[in-house]
Amino acid sequence: MGSADSKLNFRKAVIQLTTKTQPVEATDDAFWDQFWADTATSVQDVFALVPAAEIRAVREESPSNLATLCYKAVEKLVQGAESGCHTEKERQIVLNCCRLLTRILPYIFEDPDWRGFFWSTVPGAGRGGGDEDDENARPLAESLLLAVTDLLFCPDFTVQSHRRSTVDTAEDIHSIDSCEYIWEAGVGFAHSPQPNYIHDLNRTELLKLLLTCFSEAMYLPPSSDSSNTNPWKFLFFVLKSSDVLDILVPILYFLNDARADQSRVGLMHIGVFILLLLSGERNFGVRLNKPYSVRVPMDIPVFTGTHADLLIIVFHKIITSGHQRLQPLFDCLLTIVVNVSPYLKSLSMVAANKLLHLLEAFSTTWFLFSAVQNHHLVFFLLEVFNNIIQYQFDGNSNLVYAVIRKRNVFHQLANLPTDSQSIQKGLQRKKKSPEPISRTNSQDGVSMEGSRPAAPAEPGTLKTSLVATPGIDKLTEKSQVSEDGTMRSLEPEASQLSPEGNPPAALSDGEPWSGEASHSRRDRRRLSSASSSGQWTPTPDWVMSWKSKLPLQTIMRLLQVLVPQVEKICIDKGLTDESEILKFLQHGTLVGLLPVPHPILIRKYQANSGTAMWFRTYMWGVIYLRNVDPPIWYDTDVKLFEIQRV
Repeated sequence: MGSADSKLNFRKAVIQLTTKTQPVEATDDAFWDQFWADTATSVQDVFALVPAAEIRAVREESPSNLATLCYKAVEKLVQGAESGCHTEKERQIVLNCCRLLTRILPYIFEDPDWRGFFWSTVPGAGRGGGDEDDENARPLAESLLLAVTDLLFCPDFTVQSHRRSTVDTAEDIHSIDSCEYIWEAGVGFAHSPQPNYIHDLNRTELLKLLLTCFSEAMYLPPSSDSSNTNPWKFLFFVLKSSDVLDILVPILYFLNDARADQSRVGLMHIGVFILLLLSGERNFGVRLNKPYSVRVPMDIPVFTGTHADLLIIVFHKIITSGHQRLQPLFDCLLTIVVNVSPYLKSLSMVAANKLLHLLEAFSTTWFLFSAVQNHHLVFFLLEVFNNIIQYQFDGNSNLVYAVIRKRNVFHQLANLPTDSQSIQKGLQRKKKSPEPISRTNSQDGVSMEGSRPAAPAEPGTLKTSLVATPGIDKLTEKSQVSEDGTMRSLEPEASQLSPEGNPPAALSDGEPWSGEASHSRRDRRRLSSASSSGQWTPTPDWVMSWKSKLPLQTIMRLLQVLVPQVEKICIDKGLTDESEILKFLQHGTLVGLLPVPHPILIRKYQANSGTAMWFRTYMWGVIYLRNVDPPIWYDTDVKLFEIQRV
């Protein structure tokens, strides 16, 4: 049958369904088969030929027909999974049902009265087949999910078949050895199968249906109520078992690529939060020492080093050349670096320079005095340097050299002025650029081959509204690492117990960002005065309150010991060559000269109802915006977020 006839027949069936006021019997196969057996419609056709208004009309006017359509479509998927889809016709039926369900499900989720429909049982669909008691019957949703998972590993449909079987000797899908039918090499099977375009297309369609099944969360308004668990679900993938670096590189690639695009701010947050979660595991920090040789094309300086270098260089790029709305992420980015820093055996010169460039930018008086929480960024960076010097001094001559070269930055911090006049003067030094860190860095050098710069969002791009970013103190809890590597949680500070709920709001440029405060809000108000315009202004008391806590002792001791030695060598041997000085530093030691090592503090990602809600909004916002062909959720009554144009 030609494609045009096929579409016509399918459209006729849809019209019949919307115009029938009487329920059609489930046994009327001649009627129901029109939707999947006699047609070859693409997913785009299905979306065009089944308009939203008509789905809603059937839902309101003849609900039993919509229920039967869903039930019959799931039944066909179950049959396909059972039989193993050996004929072209069976595969076509499975794909048609898959497309139809992807189209209809959002309209079932959007109506509160229908939400329980897929969790109701269908007579005779018991877990063991046959007509046993109803309590043993399987909910429709369970049948659907099990069928889709089976179909994702169906020989000659979504995976490569290993035997040439004829229809008569078809393998029973339940008796096949699952190790043979795989998408990629892994445990138990060392070789990836040949790429197959058709299998990929079929997998994509089934995965889109799975994603649609999980999207019920989009139709519930944002609330921190964790009792609203999504019955469809997905268990969190156990990260410890996988090679974490295979996850890290693509995340860094996307973070770097999306940094200038405001419409992808959700992707940025999700990526950074995944890395924050990983950075709480010692294993992650240790594995970052693996040399980076993959060379994914990114517009970052060429360097030779480890995955840790890659992470630091990409974070530097995000901070110095991302858009303004990424500022709430700076605390998170630096917390990740702090968490992994005690395990980094040897930073490259490029990465070491990037860290010092950040410290230089964040410790300018203008930046420190211009917002109540900016000094936290300096504290995080000092913690990074302290961790590396205390725990990994031996392999880190590049970083030690960079610290010595930029020693003025540390001296300036130690001597930061605290009188009113200097504070005002510091504030007037504001650069012409909006950020002290948006200046270009001379060390950037050549970018990697094949890379392209991050592009801003095209005008008219859709974006979704976001719940305000939780502060780093809400996202993490402090754990102390003991000598045997185990972690114990530390008591939360009083300031972290303030009952602040963040109302949903679109993230704006001047996002309030409650960083890790060393004072309660009341103290902070006392230490800084509000000017007549209601704006916050820094006071000497406020500067003193945190300047006295800057952890500079370890670095000052290092400079005190090493600077005279390096200067002496340069004079004695007439050295001007960097490599010679580095060689000297490699053999240097500070054993017994540094203060007693502080315990390693890790800020672990902490799940709570606020962060879970935040994730849910972001993740489904990103998924909504990504799925435009076909536009699965477009024009449905989404409650979780608002859709806006950039």
